[in-house]
Amino acid sequence: FHAAAGCIFCVHCVFLSKASMLILAEGIENLRNPSLLLVVGGWLGLGMLWIYTLNRLLGEYDALFIVPVIEVVWSLQSMIGGGIFFNEFNAISNVRLMTFVLGVVINISGVWFLSRRHDRRVKTAE
Repeated sequence: FHAAAGCIFCVHCVFLSKASMLILAEGIENLRNPSLLLVVGGWLGLGMLWIYTLNRLLGEYDALFIVPVIEVVWSLQSMIGGGIFFNEFNAISNVRLMTFVLGVVINISGVWFLSRRHDRRVKTAE
C-alpha cells in the first residue's frame, strides 16, 4: 500500500509534464500563461516529493522487491490514468486492447511471483 500511495506522486508528475507539453504545443506565447507556471510548479513539487518517497521505500524494503513493485504500480496508474484523462483509450482496436491487457497481466504476475519471497524488508544491524 505504501508503494502504491507513493507512486501516485510520480504518476501525477507524468500527467503534469504532459499537460505542460500540451499547453506549449498551442504556441510559444503560452510561456507567459499563468497556468503553465502552475503546472510546472506542481510538477517540480511532486517530483521532489516522489524522490523523497522513493528514498524512504528503498531504505525500508529490499531493492530487488520494491523496485519491480514500484514499476508495476507506476505503470498501471500511468496507463489507466493517462488513458482516461487524455482519452487515449477512445481509438484503441480490439487486438491492441487484448495485447495491452495481456501485457499488463504478464507484468503483474511477474511481480506477484517476485513478492512471494520472504525477505522483503531490509534487515538492519542491531
